[in-house]
Order: sequence, then structure tokens, then C-alpha cells
Amino acid sequence: MSATADSSHLAAQVDPRFDEVGCLFFVIGAQKAGTTWLSRYFLEHPNVSVPYWKEHNYWNMVEGKPNPGRMLMAQIKRRESEGVLRKAVATLPFTRHAKRQRAITLALRAADAPFPPYSAYADVIMENVTDQTAAAGELCPQYALLAPETYQKMSQLSKNTRFIFMMRDPVSRMVSQARHSLRKEAKSAKTPEDSLSELLQNLAQRAKAGHLTRSSYDKTIARLEERVPQENILYVFFEDLFNQDQVKRICSFVGAPFVPGDVARKRNVAGKNAVAVRAEDRCQMARALKPVYDFSIKRFGSELPSKWQESAALC
Repeated sequence: MSATADSSHLAAQVDPRFDEVGCLFFVIGAQKAGTTWLSRYFLEHPNVSVPYWKEHNYWNMVEGKPNPGRMLMAQIKRRESEGVLRKAVATLPFTRHAKRQRAITLALRAADAPFPPYSAYADVIMENVTDQTAAAGELCPQYALLAPETYQKMSQLSKNTRFIFMMRDPVSRMVSQARHSLRKEAKSAKTPEDSLSELLQNLAQRAKAGHLTRSSYDKTIARLEERVPQENILYVFFEDLFNQDQVKRICSFVGAPFVPGDVARKRNVAGKNAVAVRAEDRCQMARALKPVYDFSIKRFGSELPSKWQESAALC
């Protein structure tokens, strides 16, 4: 079925609230590609509505994964461990913590109803919509792993559904992901440099075996464009994200007025004390990801940021 397939058969099966905003959007992309920064920007935008809790994984649940029970138990545990003051703050409707707790409650209800007419999910998306809202949606890196049929279902929720696919130089993204994993791990007897090198080598082997799907932008793009018209997809490079022209481009795509973003504030940045990456590890990762670089150069050409070009040269 082509990306321009008629959607009338599904429109009658979905909650009509999805059509109450000018644009319904989904931001997908690999982790460490800027979705956290963009989520914060949208939360502060007066004409854009997104949930206060990011990454619902709802459409992955529609496909039968991941197990929503794990998410449910994690949130129940977190609530049980909160102190008296924190629980009291959650009862005040206009605090950030209360809004987040409300968003989590709605997300958990949606996890129990991953099927048409998607009304519990509409509760999630429409929670913060006002008469000033021009666009509403959510951001979830996991949606880069969905099947073409699921992208079609998402695109048919509204008359104007759009996708933003955020990409980062695959080698840089993997390095950032590895550093993040090491920071979360327990102390190791190895040096930070040795631990990072070992982890990157393991990731490179996984990439060679085709297991590193988060960096397989070529496959995500193929699945997405199989069922979604290209004019309804915006490709954004992490390396270009933190400037006002790019922010303006994103606002225009979802039909929202341009509001300057805090481009000096980057979320989840490793900082000056990040563990250095050995040159041989970068080369090994680049070679493992050569099919992604070959595709990206052919598809985007001169639009590719210089960081991508540098990594591609290591292949």
C-alpha cells in the first residue's frame, strides 16, 4: 500500500478529538538526538501542546511491545517512595510535579487501551490543549522502530498528521549513548577509557550484526516513507538543531508561530569531563555503520552536517 493510501476507512474508527488541533505531530528519532531539548521547547511554547511526561511508547504497545506492566510497576514504585512533602505538592494542580503526575496517570490508562478508537491516548495528547493550541503531539525515540503499518495508523488519526525524524551522526550518537550507560553503571575496576572502549567495541560488533537498530536511519526512513507522504515528514539533524533558523523551520512545519528557543541550553550533555574516545574505536564504529553513511550521503548530500562527513570519511 502506498503512502498516499486513502484514510477514510480508519478515520471513523478513531477518537474525533485528534482532529481538533491544526496539526497532530510525532517526533521520532534515536536516543541522544535532541528529543529532550525539543520536548522542553514545546512544553514552553504557548501554541504547542505536548504531555508533561515524555516517551509514552504507546504505539510500540499497539504493536504488542514493550510490556506496559514494566512501565506501570516503575511508576508505582516511584510514587510509593516519594516523601510526604512531594505527595502534598502533587495535589496542587498547577505545580510542575502535579502536572507530571497527571500525565503519568493518563499514560498508564492509555497503556491499558492500545486499540481503536484510541480514546485513552487522545486523553494523553489533548490534556494540555487550549484554544491557543495550533499543534499537539508527542516525542518518543522508540517510535523509530515501528512497522510501516503502524506509521500508517498514526498518520490517519488526523487530517494533518506530521512526523519529525531527528537524526544525529551515528558514531557521535553511539558515543553519547555509551557514555550515558557508563555513568549509570556501578564503579568498575577498569579505567573509564578502557570501559568506554570495551563498550564501544561491543556496540560496533552489534552494528555489524545488524542489531543496532537505533542508528539504522536508512531502515526507519524506508519504513516511514512506505506509508507516509514525504511532504508530511521533516528530517532534522541534531547538529543543526541549536539555532533559531532550525527552530523556525520546525515551527513552520507543525503550523505554530515561531518562538525563539533557548539554543544555548542543551539537554543531557556530557560536559567537559567526558571520557575521551580512542581514534581506533571511532574508526571501528564508522566502518560498522558504513551502510547508514552510504545511504545518508546519497539521500541528503550536501545537507549532511560536517560531523557526519568526518565520520563517513573514517569508513
